[in-house]
Amino acid sequence: LTALFPRCARGWSTRAELERVRGALVDARASVERALALEPDLADARFTRARLALAAGDRGSARADLEGLVARPSNAEARFLPAHLELARLLSAAGDRAAAEARHARYRELGGREPLEPPK
Repeated sequence: LTALFPRCARGWSTRAELERVRGALVDARASVERALALEPDLADARFTRARLALAAGDRGSARADLEGLVARPSNAEARFLPAHLELARLLSAAGDRAAAEARHARYRELGGREPLEPPK
């Protein structure tokens, strides 16, 4: 897709997510940045970038992307449900228990079932 349509941001975003899942994190970062260069507000690309930041231990960047994502009208879509949980967990880790619990409550309202604290 990206070879045929190199200016298709969604194609680059999908490629980035597939590379992330496959474990090709360097390639995924390059693809997600390409997607965001083409369409800076693409929600799927921002979610992938947040997940890449979490994998790299960059909580600040992950939090910024997740906060932007859950603030959108599309935040109730099932595909973004994990964004609410990840943000709640980041807030909890940062010591902001009230914000973490509020975000986790929203996650539960949307159908999430996992606890705020990840299993050990």
